[in-house]
Amino acid sequence: MKKDLPYIFFITLITLFWFIIVFSDFQVVEQSDWDMVFGYHQSQRDIILKYHQFPLWNPYLCGGEPWLAHPVSDFLSPFFIFILFFGTIKGTIIAYFPQTLIGLLGMYFLSRHYGLSRNISLLSTIISLNIFNKITYIGIFIFLSFCFLPWIYLLFNKAKNEKKYMLYSIMLLAVIILTGYIYIFIMTLIFLFIDTIFYIAKYKKIKFILIFLGITIFALLLSAPKILPMLELLKQLPRITVFEAPKVLLNLDKFPFLIIEAKELLLPKESFYFLNRFINPDILQNIFYFIMTSIFIITFIMLWKKYKELLIIGLIFLLISLFNNSPFNLWSLLHFLLPSMGGPGKFAAVFIMTFSLSLGLVIKECQIKAPQSKTLKSIVTILVFLFTTSVFLYANMIFKTRDVMVYRLDNQQKKFSHKNVDPRNIFETIYIGRGVLSPHAINFFDAIGGQIPKKVLAKEEKGYRGEYYLLNGYGEVEQVMFSPNKMIFKLKLKDNDTLVINQNYFPGWRSSAGKITSYNGLISITLNQKISDLIIYYLPNSLISGIILFVLSLFTIGYGLKKGWFV
Repeated sequence: MKKDLPYIFFITLITLFWFIIVFSDFQVVEQSDWDMVFGYHQSQRDIILKYHQFPLWNPYLCGGEPWLAHPVSDFLSPFFIFILFFGTIKGTIIAYFPQTLIGLLGMYFLSRHYGLSRNISLLSTIISLNIFNKITYIGIFIFLSFCFLPWIYLLFNKAKNEKKYMLYSIMLLAVIILTGYIYIFIMTLIFLFIDTIFYIAKYKKIKFILIFLGITIFALLLSAPKILPMLELLKQLPRITVFEAPKVLLNLDKFPFLIIEAKELLLPKESFYFLNRFINPDILQNIFYFIMTSIFIITFIMLWKKYKELLIIGLIFLLISLFNNSPFNLWSLLHFLLPSMGGPGKFAAVFIMTFSLSLGLVIKECQIKAPQSKTLKSIVTILVFLFTTSVFLYANMIFKTRDVMVYRLDNQQKKFSHKNVDPRNIFETIYIGRGVLSPHAINFFDAIGGQIPKKVLAKEEKGYRGEYYLLNGYGEVEQVMFSPNKMIFKLKLKDNDTLVINQNYFPGWRSSAGKITSYNGLISITLNQKISDLIIYYLPNSLISGIILFVLSLFTIGYGLKKGWFV
């Protein structure tokens, strides 16, 4: 481990260098997920710091929706502390550094586990920076929890021989779920399941499936306070992403797209724009296609016998990411099982990870078989230079060619209300304390909001009666306190009436008096005229059940430690 310390330090410097290159030219850009991420983070930050509540309910998005249950809520992430401390924009950017560093260190130690030398492990680590380049370009902050996947795979491999690593795998997998973005959890399960099948086939140890199931089940139990509310929400509003079904699952004519996608993931054309003035762009790209094709062929020839599981995992995830351009459309099969999933291109991150490791293994095998070959050393040197140069050249252009969106953040809204906004103007609206709506919710920015029927009205819309009102007007109502998860009202009723709140109704709202129901999709409380004080708050049964399961799982793990389950 002491000999690895200089490399850890060097990887930290590389990450810092990458971070400075990327964000020194940062601009708040249009037509990307950046504004949406800032909106998410600002709403969560306000709920925590301004109202001193956990973001169980988020009134700022789509007329109000369950937020702990939301598949992309990330306030439970250990990295959300940066957003709380440094503010939304600075905190979001700063949080890229530790997550990228964790991912790169995971790749380094995973490479070392596979027997690569420190220098070759460093090369694999640098190539894996392509993952974080892609994440940064798009702006899907929640996808940064991918940084834990190399660590989980490393611990999972160690758990095959030492059970104590099961517990570490469980904890990291639970962190991925709690951090938000269920995609990473699903990717991880697919990854580990395929690896498990190969391990059982190779060593005839069928009981190892129990380790896989144990890690999965305990991780789900530890994250039950997030999982159960999320399942409840998706049951109420199933998110069905529609994709045109392919005419055939197998189409070998699409094979060239496999090389094209691999080349763009690892040697993107944007990295080498500066060469276009010296060489025809088409010729340049054809050279890169030839290089990638050669690397693919050599990799499969040299590694198939020892590392076929790694090659197949990478190929499967690449095929998934290609969608209809895939020679074998695995995405259609996956989408049939999980119709709520969208964005197959995200699965390419696993391919980049496995390719980075595979290329290191190829170099290792070459060194073993031809240690004195000068030609081989020259080829390896050229590849190292090519891939590392591509990583940093691509990083350098991420924000340089983007359109700028200027925020006006000097006006604070005193009272909460909803506003119809352009989906590219989310953060600014939430920053001033207003909720964001879209006239066409199905085309909206939110992963759940597209399924919420638009019943909530913005202040400027016809028929708007306020953020709360008595349906029949039999008296007066005053909101004494507003907060995302709790509201207090003073009432002076002349007759029985119904209080309507201009937010979406979901099960989980409770009241000190009267029954909470849905009125035309909005929160409503049937009130007796004798009621003068009313408290409503959001606390779903699924969260209570999740906390109970979490506590029981902690006791079970503690009992397992005492009985030696993880030794």
